[in-house]
Parts: sequence; C-alpha cells; structure tokens
Amino acid sequence: MSSITPSPFIQPPVMNAPKQESSVSQPPTENTGRAPGDNRTVEEITNGPLFKQIFGSSDPKNPQAPLLAHDRLEDFYWQIGGNFNDPTLSYKERADVAANAEKVLQFIAQSGGNDSIANNGFIEGETKFRSKIAYQGLSDGALTVEGSEARMVLNFARDGYHALQGPGGQNIEPTHRPVIQVEEPPVENWEVPFPTPHDKIPAEDERTALQLQNEYRVVDFVPLPSELPPKQAERAKKLVEDLTHIVGDFRKTNPDEQDRRTAMNKLGRVTQFLASKINDDRSNARDVHRTFAEFSQIGYPALEKYRAPARNEPAGTSNNPGAPVSPDPAKSMMGRGLGRNL
Repeated sequence: MSSITPSPFIQPPVMNAPKQESSVSQPPTENTGRAPGDNRTVEEITNGPLFKQIFGSSDPKNPQAPLLAHDRLEDFYWQIGGNFNDPTLSYKERADVAANAEKVLQFIAQSGGNDSIANNGFIEGETKFRSKIAYQGLSDGALTVEGSEARMVLNFARDGYHALQGPGGQNIEPTHRPVIQVEEPPVENWEVPFPTPHDKIPAEDERTALQLQNEYRVVDFVPLPSELPPKQAERAKKLVEDLTHIVGDFRKTNPDEQDRRTAMNKLGRVTQFLASKINDDRSNARDVHRTFAEFSQIGYPALEKYRAPARNEPAGTSNNPGAPVSPDPAKSMMGRGLGRNL
C-alpha cells in the first residue's frame, strides 16, 4: 500500500508556509556558463548538496529516488544546454553546463513557497513514495507540493527559464525538449526482439552508455553494489564482472565510451528482452531473474528457453539491433539507481 512521508532530504514541512523575507536575486534568464574568472571544475561545481539532492544520492541510508529521473532528467539537461556527465563534451563545456544548473538550483533554493523555507540550503516540497508504482509513472503533482521549490524544479525541466520568472519577471516564452517520434509496429504484433551477441547501435543513435542503461532499465537486473549490504554487494560485483566477459565492459571505469556504449547496448537488450517475459502478476519473476544469472555464466544460450517460434517472430527481428526501447514499466522492478552509473 502506498504512503506519503516527508523526504529525508528536507526539513519538517510547514504546510502553506509563506515565503520569508529574503534578498532573492533576480532569476537567471538564459544559459551563460561560468562567470568570468570562475575556473571551477565540473566536479567542484556538482559536489554541493543541491546536486546530490536533486540528481540522487547513492547513500543506502537515503535510498530515495532522485527528483529528476527518466524524461524529467533529460528535459532538465536540455534546458541547461547539455549533460554535465556527458564524456563527449569537452571539460570546459561540461563545467559551463554544470554552472548553468547551479544557477538554476541556487535561485530555486532561495525562493521559498509551500512546504519550502527560503534560503535554508535545501530545495523543499518533495513527497517520498514507498510504492510499487514505477517512478516514471508518477505525476509532478504526486512527486511535489503545488507552489513549492521542488515543483519549480520540475516546471523548469518542462518550461525552461520561463518557469523561474514569476510576476513581473522577464517575458520569456516556455521552451520544451523536442520529442523524437519513433515509428513502431502495432503493439499487438510487436515482440521484443531476441538479443544476439552481434547487436550493434545504429549510426544515428547518439545515446550515451548512461542513457542506454536508464532506458533499458538495466538496474532492474544488475543491482548497484554501492546500495547493498556487504555480502550482497560482493555478489553484485561478481555478477558485473561475469557479465563483462559476456557482453563487454559496460562499467563507468571503461575509458573507451564507444566500447562501453556497445557493451551497455548488448546488456540492455538482454534485460529488455527478459523483462518482457515477466508475467503481469510477476509469478515467474524469480525464474526470469534466475535465467539472467545463468546468462552471466553461459551467455546467450541461457535465453533460448524464451525464444519465440520462428513463425511468430516479426520479420527481421533477429538482426534488428536498432529496436526501440519500450519495456512495460508494470513488469519491471522499481529501477533503483536510474541516473547513476554501473
């Protein structure tokens, strides 16, 4: 049964608390990067508590899902000019993008509002869900309090700098991340393609390894060792090590991003395929996860038990490495660790 409790990141809420008098600076109106003379690195900029709160913490004592995840995270990155974790950007570009995010978060943190106290170093107004609902299925209203600082973060991800202006602010039009339409076969006739060791990423697919990890929901099958007790963490590390021998090195320590992307794509197509085989009532979930453990040991032959008969397999799926990502969230586990690197 779902319940709502205050987020561990925020102070005890004061419902409908009026904004406190403060010297609120003018809201930012565009992406300007670091100020002249600001030579901080991306690590120095993003090491603050606001980044840990909004983008998620790997602390097992605070396993709350980050406020920004899935499409909300991609929307936010688009509004600030890029992903400050993207290794394809130069070091300067990453630091400038991080500075854009910092200005937005700092302005919001000083704004106050419902369930939010101005200038206390936190962005407040989140609700914490202990629920089986997949995170991406929760509405902005379910995640945050109307009129709170946390809601302003989500509004910014959706509308850009327009959301920060308020009464009498700059007249800025809302901006939205373009939605790329992927043409898919009719749902009733489409099956997740059977994965193969030869799967490749289409040339036009520019997703990073982290994006592939998130969209394929890899962490539903590969838990993050940092979030587990010591004995379970050791087993998780062993699982990751075994998987690298099957699909390649998908870990964040791999310095070759293209090689890492290729490995993560192969791993993701396996987890997507197996997730599609879990019954709606999850009655066979343990068997499917056991099959994944077998896959880490013997590779693709472990998946043969789930291969569809050839006559039911859509044309070309065995050699369709660019199949769209469309797992059923209801069949997936909670997706711990989304937005964090394996």
